[in-house]
Amino acid sequence: MTAIIPAPLRRRRTRRIATAGVSLALSAALLSACAPGTDSASGGAAAADTIVVGSTISIRALNPLDMQYQTAQYNAFESLVRIIGGSDPEPGLATEWNRVDDTTWDFTIREGVTFHDGTPLTVDDVVFSFTEILEESFVTASVLTGIDAVTALDDATVRITTKGPDALLLNAVGQVSIVPKALYEQLGPDGFAAAPVGTGPYRIGEFDLNTGVMFHAYEGYWGEAPKTPNIDLRYFSDPTSLASALESGQVDVAHQLGIQAIKTVGTNPNFVLTNEFGGSQNMMQFNSVSGPFADERVREAANAAINIDELIEALTYGAGQKEDGQLPLEVINGYTDTIARPAYDPEKAKRLLAEAGAEGAQIKLAGLSMYKSLLEAVGAQLAEVGFAPTVETLEIAVWSQQLREGSSADIFYKGLGYVGMYDADRPFSQLARGSAPMVADPAWDALYQATRTELDEDERRKKIAEASEYVHDKDFVLWTYSSPSIGATTTSISGMDFTSGLMVLFDDAVKTS
Repeated sequence: MTAIIPAPLRRRRTRRIATAGVSLALSAALLSACAPGTDSASGGAAAADTIVVGSTISIRALNPLDMQYQTAQYNAFESLVRIIGGSDPEPGLATEWNRVDDTTWDFTIREGVTFHDGTPLTVDDVVFSFTEILEESFVTASVLTGIDAVTALDDATVRITTKGPDALLLNAVGQVSIVPKALYEQLGPDGFAAAPVGTGPYRIGEFDLNTGVMFHAYEGYWGEAPKTPNIDLRYFSDPTSLASALESGQVDVAHQLGIQAIKTVGTNPNFVLTNEFGGSQNMMQFNSVSGPFADERVREAANAAINIDELIEALTYGAGQKEDGQLPLEVINGYTDTIARPAYDPEKAKRLLAEAGAEGAQIKLAGLSMYKSLLEAVGAQLAEVGFAPTVETLEIAVWSQQLREGSSADIFYKGLGYVGMYDADRPFSQLARGSAPMVADPAWDALYQATRTELDEDERRKKIAEASEYVHDKDFVLWTYSSPSIGATTTSISGMDFTSGLMVLFDDAVKTS
């Protein structure tokens, strides 16, 4: 029973997706550097040796074992398996992998890989990186809960055993950055974060967590060299200041702009703006355990009340992507075209409310304060058919606690992102999450468990479709839309892909002067 993947001759580029987020850091006000370089493929124009990238996504520390979905992590560090976007798993620091049986996987470690300090990659580094994350309960430990043990079989092979059949093991493995064991143990987590060393195409140079990070191409990289030698990544406190920096020439690239940029930056001929799906989904869930939405007819009424076209036009200038009545979006593994979104039908919504005796039902919509506009717009549409909604906005610490433990809200904004897990499991795992879940349904629990343990890909997709149909029929979710990932560059930049959401990859980017 095997799944062997050969090593490629060069790193392959694929569609990139990740989650959205917010930065609290201040920006530096430096000017971009542009120096002569080699001729590029675009008409022989000189390529700059530095690109300045502005981003509203900052970091709190540079310890890759305690990071997820960060630009620094994906450019300076690598995992055994590379999963970027909706692609199949590709070789990273492992050249191939073999599923020995339902709970045993062997990974062959790539030869000739060195860390940025010149030390060679070994199986001990791989084993250490996994065990350190699990033992210290770092952030990535949440996706490694199915792993029972990580051991070295020999100088070239690492074995991972799982507690049971795990259809998502490769996705989890793809989120573990590998660090040098000896250096990490010598410096400790804080010391290593102050002088991080990885195996990626870029090494980390000077940095200030409040302002940004310099990246320099690693000359000893095992794969294809980055096209631009230096990347100056700068942090901005909000999308408005980032847009101003782009327009004034302080940055060449703007990563994670606000929706308003569609109407401002997007209409300026000096810039190229993209607003594609970036892995962020506005998942809003009903409390089907208690309150008005414990009645399935009331949940159905709420979905019939949503005029999605109106929401998308008003809140995203038409750039949002409709949720199709199922949790996996069209670009996510497990999506099926057999499920249709509930139709907008306000008269049906009123009729169902009357049948359920829920006319004038007082409901609370709660979510992060940054999504206040969406919550209020949804509340307004629900009010039009007879609900009596109020909106509660939460600070991130309160929201995070309620996401983990449960909320008393009738509709709770959960949101989710897909980076590392471009799979229906990401939203499925949210439905009955926490000590006070918003779904308490044994039939759903069985359907979900079956999607996690089925190792045959075709059979698993059938099980996902069955689970999606159940969610659709039960109206566990209020269907809205996914937000676009908005980025922009000057017209001199090529090769920058903003479908990565929270993080952006640099190795294809070129600036011509």
